[in-house]
Order: sequence, then C-alpha cells, then structure tokens
Amino acid sequence: MINLTHKAAVITAGLIFLQHTFALAAPVELSLQDSIAYALKNNPRIKI
Repeated sequence: MINLTHKAAVITAGLIFLQHTFALAAPVELSLQDSIAYALKNNPRIKI
C-alpha cells in the first residue's frame, strides 16, 4: 500500500511541475495572417 501511495505522490508532483513549466513558457504573438498561414502549412486538409 505504501508503494502505491508513493507512486501516486510522485505522479502528482510530476504533473504539478509540468503544469507550472508550461505556464512559464513565453507566449507566441502572431498576427491573424501569420496564424492562418501557419494553420494552412501544418494542416493540408484545410482548403480555401
């Protein structure tokens, strides 16, 4: 039972760490045209 509790604590700590790591990432600023061009480049199923 202690082993399961330890694993759960480690997983929870890891998820909390990852959540804070993503929050510290710098935001990417794109114009509307840049975001549309990026979407079209990365998703070939989109057609205009």
